[in-house]
Amino acid sequence: MDQSTMWDAVHAERRSLARDLDGLSADQWEAPSLCPGWSVHDVLAHLIGSATTTRWGFVRQMAAAQLDFDRTNDQGVGAAPSG
Repeated sequence: MDQSTMWDAVHAERRSLARDLDGLSADQWEAPSLCPGWSVHDVLAHLIGSATTTRWGFVRQMAAAQLDFDRTNDQGVGAAPSG
């Protein structure tokens, strides 16, 4: 798959996700997800954080979390704005 085709697919999936999430109530945002301990909001925060983190940003985050991947995820989700 070439780069253009890949990014077209990524953008289409992001639009689809935005449509799926549009109009969720506050209770739905706080509902438990299939990821233990994470709400729907937390999962979206993780997806956004992963999509906007650079390679060096990821290295810095991992170093700050003492190379603990789960801690890195929890810190990223905890830093996401709510509401």
